[in-house]
Amino acid sequence: MRLQKMAQRKWLELCTRLGLGDGPALKWWEWLYSRYGEPQRHYHTMEHIESMLELQDKHCEGKIQNNAEFQLAIFFHDVIYDPKAKDNEKQSADWAVKFINETTESLESSSSLTINPNNVYDMILLTETHKTPAHTEGHNFGTNDEHFLLDLDMSILGQTWSVYARYAGNIRREYCHIPHSDYCQKRAEVLKSFLKVHRIYCTSEFHIMKNLQEIILKRKYHSSLIIKYHQSNL
Repeated sequence: MRLQKMAQRKWLELCTRLGLGDGPALKWWEWLYSRYGEPQRHYHTMEHIESMLELQDKHCEGKIQNNAEFQLAIFFHDVIYDPKAKDNEKQSADWAVKFINETTESLESSSSLTINPNNVYDMILLTETHKTPAHTEGHNFGTNDEHFLLDLDMSILGQTWSVYARYAGNIRREYCHIPHSDYCQKRAEVLKSFLKVHRIYCTSEFHIMKNLQEIILKRKYHSSLIIKYHQSNL
């Protein structure tokens, strides 16, 4: 209940700033909440959205250039999630644009905020690769909204090993259709690929959260941890 109330409060506050009435705002909230509560989700739930919002409050105050666009990207970036699909980010971005387009009249008449749907769309698409020049070239830390969004989305990799193990178990449950040996091999490849990026976290605020090396070194325990967590939650 706390989760629903916190995320719902953030959503309704955002919609108020956008000039959206209570009725449409609640209608969209109910749709968002139902999407993030789908049975195939175990990590990509409203809890993930709440975590990003909390981290924004903690680390990003005064640093986001367009907070309305930024929070729309947070709320919509995983709204479509099918572990078997390859276009989740695009579909999620499309729904964000749909929301913005449907509320354009309200925004123009009731709000002084400027919302560029292309900005929201592009930020959400970046969550597919989590790479920008600030990640790969590394000359300077990233300071744009998309950099903070990607760091928030990847923050789980900078958590303690026990928190990461819970995350790993939940991701495994989402990909239960893949044979276990194949899954563990692919996950190890994905994690090792992150080490080839100059910066996993490209903002100075999140650069300190970099215990991914520990995760890679412990990957030989990854399989048993996933099995243990998965079995305990059946």
